[in-house]
Amino acid sequence: LVGFVRTISVLLLIFVREPILIAFSYILRVSVMAAPPRNALISILCEREVYNLAYSVVGIFIDIGRIAGPVIVGYVISQYGFNLGFIAISLFFIAFTLTLLVLKFTTLKILKSKKFS
Repeated sequence: LVGFVRTISVLLLIFVREPILIAFSYILRVSVMAAPPRNALISILCEREVYNLAYSVVGIFIDIGRIAGPVIVGYVISQYGFNLGFIAISLFFIAFTLTLLVLKFTTLKILKSKKFS
């Protein structure tokens, strides 16, 4: 069902030119997105008592990223051109990748300590 809804939402973009319908298509696509990796990571890194807090914090940061990313890069592109815009996107990607590496090694340490404790 998720794949079907995503496909329909992308196909709608071919026929739609109104901004409100494009926004609806995007909302339709992201509203059914599953988050198994996020759920698994939260269950590894957090105790059950703080799951609600962890999901809330992660959700807030995802929402901030969805808003701030395009705003920041749009500003960079409008002021300094596409080349610096792509450099900014690349720097965000590098920071994201480094964060994932830190999380990976932190998760591995936690998993190893749980196995032997």
